[in-house]
Amino acid sequence: MKMRKFLMSLLAVALASILVTSLSQIRAAFFDVVEVSPNKMAAGVRGRPYVEVLSPNGGERWCVGEEQIVQWKAVDPDGLRLQVTLLVSPDGLQWFPIVEQAENTGFYQWTPDLSPGKYLLKVVAVAPRDPWQVTGEDTSNRFWKLKRCFVPTPTVTSPPGP
Repeated sequence: MKMRKFLMSLLAVALASILVTSLSQIRAAFFDVVEVSPNKMAAGVRGRPYVEVLSPNGGERWCVGEEQIVQWKAVDPDGLRLQVTLLVSPDGLQWFPIVEQAENTGFYQWTPDLSPGKYLLKVVAVAPRDPWQVTGEDTSNRFWKLKRCFVPTPTVTSPPGP
């Protein structure tokens, strides 16, 4: 009887080990862990586009009405062509589109016409030919500021007349 319990225990441990190993292999087959930055890790389904906001990424001061260059990096690990949507938010909860389904050039010329304040930028990338429409995204690390910039108007003075 003791031998039977011992063998059953041994069998249970062996099956548990096989199950854990199998689950680890299944997880590895379907999920990747991608290092986004030294302080941030992102887990995603295999084939998820990698996206990183480059500018504005936090701390910048931009002027309302002045053309700016939004920059990002977006790569599809399967080599599919990506499109990006750029979104802006004053609070990280409500997002408003700057441009939707733009080509993934890595930059976009934008003239902000928003109210002065603090904002976050989000870049969402998707491969239009991907039947599952798996997206990758990144958000500014910190808020950046949009302010009114006043450019002094030069005044022309002429010497007094004769």
